[in-house]
Amino acid sequence: MEHFKDPGIREQCQKQLAPFYESFVLLADPSTLKRPEKKKAIDSFKIVINDDALNECAPIYAAIILDELSGFLNEWQASKIEYVREKGLSYATLLVQRALLPDSVIAKLLSLALSRLKHQHTGMVLTCTEPTEEIRMKWLVLLLVILEKLHQSDDMGAVNVEKTLDIIQLAMEDPFSEVQKKGGETLLQLATKCPKGIALAGQRPMKLVLPLLYHKHSAIRATGLLTAGQIALAVPESIPILLDYDQKANRQAAFPSLVQDPAFNVRNTFPEVISMWLMRMAPVYRHKFAPTLIPLLLSSAIDEVASIADSSNAKLSEIGALYCTDLVSAGVLDAEPPTPEECAQLGTGLGPDTLKHNDLTLLLLNDRPTISRT
Repeated sequence: MEHFKDPGIREQCQKQLAPFYESFVLLADPSTLKRPEKKKAIDSFKIVINDDALNECAPIYAAIILDELSGFLNEWQASKIEYVREKGLSYATLLVQRALLPDSVIAKLLSLALSRLKHQHTGMVLTCTEPTEEIRMKWLVLLLVILEKLHQSDDMGAVNVEKTLDIIQLAMEDPFSEVQKKGGETLLQLATKCPKGIALAGQRPMKLVLPLLYHKHSAIRATGLLTAGQIALAVPESIPILLDYDQKANRQAAFPSLVQDPAFNVRNTFPEVISMWLMRMAPVYRHKFAPTLIPLLLSSAIDEVASIADSSNAKLSEIGALYCTDLVSAGVLDAEPPTPEECAQLGTGLGPDTLKHNDLTLLLLNDRPTISRT
């Protein structure tokens, strides 16, 4: 990122922008006056976006252009002309796709997104700063582009993660369902790409998932499940939020009811999330939450849809084997109980059809004395 502070490159970028300053002055007026001239002015800026003259440092070039434009972007978003707001946001998104973004530029973009997605209640009416639903959704698309460019090793800092959570919360409260859906996708991407930032945010990210799990649209509930799955890997202590009765809203726990959700995509996602937790969490959390989660997975194992039932049974077998390994490692078991194939070879009469890791899992969840093969 040292090139971002290179005065030579910044000077070149400023020269690229200089011919447009007259247009910037025109676009600073937020009124609808001179609408044709303003549309022409904002359209003319695409020359800068498509410029490849500085191809060798294009990512840094794009980042510096974004930095130089941040104040103008703010003015464009205040315009009463929808075309100007939408076009300015499209330019910012294209630049983000090309840019190598330092934290300072990300912070400016997040602050601007936050200001545009804010809303307030006027009586029974919810008034949004950005009145157009499609543009609010495009702000979340911009966030997704920023997150997609991150590597987990980069993260984006605790402060920027908090800002992103603020934006997501506003999206969850938006009256437009597509904005809510994009908010869920953004939270999923944030949990996937920034697990350290999510961990530092404590239980707040999981609380933001709850509206997704209760949502009337099945696609959003399925997204909520996947998001909860990623968040719990970063913050296992937040799982009880999904399992406990919601006293504040006076409603049943969000998570257990999804095992009987009427939508196939939700029920199909449900066992995938549970098995991911039980197989990827540290043993201490796996054993802590297994007594609650295994019965839910067993419910999925008797789903009326064969593919869901078969997948759940396969996951139970894998979890049972992993659970045994944990208990042997901890000294709770003397040795791993024999697999179904080993039982058949030993002539015990218990073959693959009569002894499954499902049975083994149930056995281990009970308070039993030490078990050994002898």
